[in-house]
Amino acid sequence: MLIKGLLSGFWLILVPLALGGSLPAGYVWMFALMECMALPAVFSGASLHVLALAYGVTTVVLALVLSVKRWLRIRRASAGPEKSSEKTGCVSQKIRRCLAGIRPTTAAAAALILFQMVYVSQLAHMDADDSFYVAAAVTDVYTDSVFRYSPYTGALYEVLPKRYTLSPFPVFLSCISRLSGGMHPALLAHMIFPAVFLLVLYTVLYKYGRRFFPKDPDAQGIFLLVCAILMQFSGWSIYNQGNFAMIRMWQGKAVLAGVFVPLLIYYGMTVMGKMPGEGSLPLLFLANTGACLLSSMGIVLAPLTMACVTLTACICRRDMTVLWKGALCCLPAAVLGIVYLLAW
Repeated sequence: MLIKGLLSGFWLILVPLALGGSLPAGYVWMFALMECMALPAVFSGASLHVLALAYGVTTVVLALVLSVKRWLRIRRASAGPEKSSEKTGCVSQKIRRCLAGIRPTTAAAAALILFQMVYVSQLAHMDADDSFYVAAAVTDVYTDSVFRYSPYTGALYEVLPKRYTLSPFPVFLSCISRLSGGMHPALLAHMIFPAVFLLVLYTVLYKYGRRFFPKDPDAQGIFLLVCAILMQFSGWSIYNQGNFAMIRMWQGKAVLAGVFVPLLIYYGMTVMGKMPGEGSLPLLFLANTGACLLSSMGIVLAPLTMACVTLTACICRRDMTVLWKGALCCLPAAVLGIVYLLAW
């Protein structure tokens, strides 16, 4: 079990960090790749072990390539005789500077977030939607198939359920289960996914804090702490973002609402609005593709979010060129929407 846990940490933490340089960008790559690889596997009747092997090899190779490119870029940027004297002991100096720069509010926010990660992992909520989402992943693992058998009856699908086929997030769960040495999908979904995706959510919120308060670390820590408190006490409704994050974070629609919609707005602000922050047009395109994997609502909400961001940037900047960028990013959802309407 220890080996399986280490393997799941490798695929859910190390690989995304190597892919994107940060957890949100890494999961943009992970989900976009899964969407592009899972749909052909579903319609061609491929086996799960073939899809998992292809997905694992692709992500690892791509992670290595992107990591090497980032390392070379950082090395070129730090090259120069004026910085050669700073290279000795630079790692320890950076660690000391980071530790010295931690504010009490940031430490309090980190402690509350860590508590929530343990909380959602150890006190798993059993949701009625598990009868499909988790059961579909378990069915795929035990039949070595990809969306060929109904999780309700075990019978072969006569007609694929289009609402779930075009957004096959359970396939991602079953592939990670395979790649993690056969860790049971239910264990992976209820104990590991919630903690990891909650961490990704707070990483996105931290980016917002840095964007809103770029020169005030104390305000950034307060912002993150307030967000964590609101998440902790969000049980007044079953439909808000905090409740989704704390109760059902292993489900694709919860990741869509809690992580990807805010991430699309953030990347949209940096790409369309030319605001300071991380983001690029290819990453925004991949984020829209990854949103389609999470839920059928992602096929609708992703282009709606992009339309709002694009029109706002167009009006505020008076730049018509952002329209084609927004339309390009909506292309994956548009294609899947057409397939959804016409293929069945």
